[in-house]
Amino acid sequence: MVVYRDDKMKTTTNLLIVNMAISDLLVPIFAVPRANVEIIFGNHRWLIDGAFGEALCKLTAFFQDISTLVSVQTLVAIAVDRFYAVWFPLKALRIKPRVKYVILLIWSISIVIHAPYLYGFQIGTLSDGKTSCYLGWSRDVTKIVLLVLITLNYVIPLLLVTTFYGLIVQKLRKQTLPGVRNLAVHFSRREKRNRNVLKMSLAIVVVFFVSMSPFVVYLSIEHFSPEGSVCPSKNFRFVTQYLVHSNGALNFFAYFIFNQSYRHGFLIIISRVFGASPFRCR
Repeated sequence: MVVYRDDKMKTTTNLLIVNMAISDLLVPIFAVPRANVEIIFGNHRWLIDGAFGEALCKLTAFFQDISTLVSVQTLVAIAVDRFYAVWFPLKALRIKPRVKYVILLIWSISIVIHAPYLYGFQIGTLSDGKTSCYLGWSRDVTKIVLLVLITLNYVIPLLLVTTFYGLIVQKLRKQTLPGVRNLAVHFSRREKRNRNVLKMSLAIVVVFFVSMSPFVVYLSIEHFSPEGSVCPSKNFRFVTQYLVHSNGALNFFAYFIFNQSYRHGFLIIISRVFGASPFRCR
């Protein structure tokens, strides 16, 4: 809403952040209800039987993991955009008109990669007569799929964003050396803007990977350790899932703290909702 209301906010980075915010909405819609059911009734428990229940089981897992991959691809796209803004500012101007195609590509890739979920997930009855939603592949196939997903969702994006932001920081540090900085006003403003956007982008990246890393550790222990040798505790599983699901909520605070334009727009919207000015006391 903030970006929609203010044309100045419609930058490439902000449009990509909007895309990530939309993908974050899939978490409370699909992931959190499923997590709550498992907390209350047990791991993999499913409360709906029949064809509708199985369809919901497939779609819940499908959209839940699409959200993660869309978010991480968007983080990489933001890193690329920031890289061009700092290293090749003239070329960066040509990126904005193409951002809608980048967003479409991000969602298309995520859908294709997770399409096997629609085949693999199924519901079944356990020995105690309770229904569960689980991945019906063999342990070996599950390991391969999980390894691919960890690589695509975590390892490669982490390497890419680390590389791009490392180059960005290197460039900005060179620009601040005595005698190197261009004294023209518009260059100075551009540099300040780049630094502010960099802080916000880095905050979002740190929040994402700090939230994601414990869950990757949990999945690695559960699926890649010798069977029966290591069994992660239920508390550890809960904490790692909680952190992953919290990522979308934490992003808001990163925007609010590091983006003055977003903070200003958000406060205006809130003031109109509650009928009071956020900038002065009455």
